[in-house]
Amino acid sequence: MCQSAAEADDLAQDAFMKAWDRMRDLETPAAFPGWFRRIAVTTFLMARRKQKAIFEEIDDASPIASEDSSPEHQAGAKIDLERAMAKLSDAERLCVTLNHGEGLSHSEIVDMTGLPLGTVKSHVLRGTEKLRRMLEAA
Repeated sequence: MCQSAAEADDLAQDAFMKAWDRMRDLETPAAFPGWFRRIAVTTFLMARRKQKAIFEEIDDASPIASEDSSPEHQAGAKIDLERAMAKLSDAERLCVTLNHGEGLSHSEIVDMTGLPLGTVKSHVLRGTEKLRRMLEAA
C-alpha cells in the first residue's frame, strides 16, 4: 500500500503515536485490535489525501484512462476525480480507494477495516458505479 518501506515505517509510527495519545478513549481492552486498525487505516488515508494520490485506473469510463494525455487534460481529469470522490460516502470512498487505488482484494479490505465481506463488496460496487456516472457526466 505504501510507496516505500520508509513511508510504511513513518505511517506506522504515526498510527502508534495517535493510539498512544488516545489510549484513554479505549473503553474495552478486547476492542483494541479493531480500534487500532481504524486508527491505522485513517492515518494511511489521510497521508494519501495529503499527497493527492489518484487512481491509475478506475475503468474505461474514467477520463484519466482516455487517449488524451495532455497535461491540461490530466489536470482536469484529476480535479473531476477528486470532486467525484468527495461525493461518495466515507465508507464507499475508503473501500473504493483501497480496492481500485491500492489494488487490495475484498478480503484484504475486510482484514484491514473489520467490515463484513458483503458490506465491502457493496461499497466497492456502489462507489465505483457512482464514480462512473459522475465521471461520464463531467
